[in-house]
Amino acid sequence: PLPADYLLMVAMDFGVDFSTFIPSEELLKEYDEKTLRSLPAYKAAEEAFPDVEFSKTAEDALLYYLIDAWEPGEFPPGWWPEGVKR
Repeated sequence: PLPADYLLMVAMDFGVDFSTFIPSEELLKEYDEKTLRSLPAYKAAEEAFPDVEFSKTAEDALLYYLIDAWEPGEFPPGWWPEGVKR
């Protein structure tokens, strides 16, 4: 398999626009709950859905809310290689 940073560089060479990036549920499942709750999208989801009790939300539902509130172009921790200009 090719390393993710290599694939990213190839995509950038071909002009892929990452400004609209929103992660998939599968990508977010790679992170533990503590990391998911530390994301800016978590705070945005709490503000966007004030009636939801996020501390008791099941993981699949939490992922749904995170993706819905995700700011396009934001990346999960460690996804974007250090030093690579966006």
